[in-house]
Amino acid sequence: MYRGECHFLYQQNKIGFCWTPLQSVAEAFASGLNAIESGGVLLKAYAPTPAILSAPNKHSSDQMGEFEYTCDPNLLENIKTVQFFKKIES
Repeated sequence: MYRGECHFLYQQNKIGFCWTPLQSVAEAFASGLNAIESGGVLLKAYAPTPAILSAPNKHSSDQMGEFEYTCDPNLLENIKTVQFFKKIES
């Protein structure tokens, strides 16, 4: 699973709940919305079954194409940094 996270939250070990199996979707968040304040970070992790709180709903899958899984970040395994993105200057 992948997540595009804010760099400052990642540094504070405050990793969010929304993850996707699509690296391109997570990259879009890491380099866009989540890069505004401090830059973004693309994360990759293994989500064992107990970590998955809910699977993608119809809106997330059909309309948004994000295939968003809600996961308990405390139960994810092997969280790794794939890439850092620069802060977006306004």
